[in-house]
Amino acid sequence: TYLIGASGMVYWLAGFWLTIYIFIERQISLLQRIVRSFGVALMTLFPSTLEPQVSYKAHAVGFALGAGYALFYFFINKAKIRSAEKWKIIYEEEDYLDNTETNSFYSPN
Repeated sequence: TYLIGASGMVYWLAGFWLTIYIFIERQISLLQRIVRSFGVALMTLFPSTLEPQVSYKAHAVGFALGAGYALFYFFINKAKIRSAEKWKIIYEEEDYLDNTETNSFYSPN
């Protein structure tokens, strides 16, 4: 069979993106990130019909290489990636009121 086209590269990019998402996004649980990535992969990458002239091996290899490169890229650049994170602390109203009652500098007037 002839391997013509760029579908392997498209699957490489998808494997990279979905894998790096699992490692970078930390506002939701690991299980939710894995389920989301798996769902996106199934909905966008899994073929609805199997055709004999399509090289699904090239797709699978492209996805696996992309996922592998994402792992490599993340662990090499982990400190740089983590240093770019910004955290915003959101206080619930109950927590804020509980904390202000114990502080001596708080004045209700």
